[in-house]
Amino acid sequence: MAYPPRWIYRAVLWFHIIFKIMGLSPVSLRDKDPKTSSAIFFGRSNFGIFYNALLSISLVASSFVTLPRLHDEAYGSESTVTYTIEMVQSTYGTLMISTILLCYIYKWSSLRSICNSLMHLEEQFRFSREPISIYRTFWILLMVYVGQTIMCVGVVVTEELAFHDGPLGWVVSVLPTAFVANILFQYFSVISLMTMNFIRVNEALQSLHRSTSIDSKSLNRRRRASVNCSMPQSLRHLRNIYDNLCEASEEISQFYSFPTLLVVPFVFCSLVFNLYYLLLLLFDDDTYFELFSFINGVFFIVYLTYPLGILTGKITDILDKIERTGIIVYSLLNNAIDEETLAEVKSHRHRQLPSKRVLRFFQLRQFALQLLHRQIKFTTSDYFNLDNALFQSVVSSVITYLVILIQFQVANKSSIACQCNCTMD
Repeated sequence: MAYPPRWIYRAVLWFHIIFKIMGLSPVSLRDKDPKTSSAIFFGRSNFGIFYNALLSISLVASSFVTLPRLHDEAYGSESTVTYTIEMVQSTYGTLMISTILLCYIYKWSSLRSICNSLMHLEEQFRFSREPISIYRTFWILLMVYVGQTIMCVGVVVTEELAFHDGPLGWVVSVLPTAFVANILFQYFSVISLMTMNFIRVNEALQSLHRSTSIDSKSLNRRRRASVNCSMPQSLRHLRNIYDNLCEASEEISQFYSFPTLLVVPFVFCSLVFNLYYLLLLLFDDDTYFELFSFINGVFFIVYLTYPLGILTGKITDILDKIERTGIIVYSLLNNAIDEETLAEVKSHRHRQLPSKRVLRFFQLRQFALQLLHRQIKFTTSDYFNLDNALFQSVVSSVITYLVILIQFQVANKSSIACQCNCTMD
């Protein structure tokens, strides 16, 4: 084995507990036999469903206290624009969290199916003894979440040092951002595991491609026969795994499409607000520069940009791996088509049992047709695709709106100065 079975169980359990605390896992992790990892499965969690409902109701109820407090609160660098954006952001953040928590309750069976599919795929790859270890993926996830936790602590500490809001202030400002970061990290974790599985399929297909190349040049007919004998079975097994991967990818895209549709506007609004606030601190002569407020704004920007950036990058990566699968399969199919094989394909109907060469050709052709009709994409309810293009679009839109807000601020100050001069005259 490339890794100990209990190690993956502990890692899955650790992430499962973290997501359950945030209300992002209304399912339960169970195992019948603690000595084997094949028994790991996910089931319905009545406590998780009740916990999500309680969190949603509590958050809506607390908004009747936190939002009026935010309305009455004043700080040194506050302006009409920052006040409006902050109120809209806080209200939308509360509604977003409550809606997503209820969405997880409604789609708990889909989440359970996704988790069980990942476990089933791991068993399939372990059965086929693919040589890729899962250690690297879990270490990457661990480092990403440790960095995310450090940024969350930095946001809370600087928020308290800058504004002295206390726990109620954290609920308004920090909680929506932390929730968004965790849901993006959960999506990133699932996509990372799926990417690893597509890499395994590509590695297995490449090994068959190398065997085919060697077989066509080899003069050892005994070795050729053994390679051709095992290849149809291997192709059939890999085609079944790839079909399961495609079904799991489509289910993942459908499950996370609506939550990400709500998350992306919040990220955009928060980036605009925090960047505009930082620019006021740096370049506005009427705004008093506060060090902790500036550091807090920087932490917020990194805490929001980091998860969205790695998620869109990982989705772009998995789409590249899926495209790579098609390239490998069509290369195998081209190598399998020769005059001798075509002659056998045309005459195999007159035989009771086709040869191994013909079976390999049919398996590759079915695989190629499967790839042709499987178009996998990750979207936000089909409004826009989740990839690096989305991240670039968010960044460019944030810059555009920042320019508009700065122009509005300059025009507002010019009008005020003009009124003052007229009054003095």
